Amino acid sequence: MANRVGIGVDVHPFEKGRELNLAGLNWPNETGLAGHSDG
Repeated sequence: MANRVGIGVDVHPFEKGRELNLAGLNWPNETGLAGHSDG
């Protein structure tokens, strides 16, 4: 199977009171994002 590379967009609004976890990292003292993950 050949490797495939793509570009995607995923947009969520900011939501006060939520932690910001982005790119597998936790960003303390930043406003988190609304939404959920299925995985």
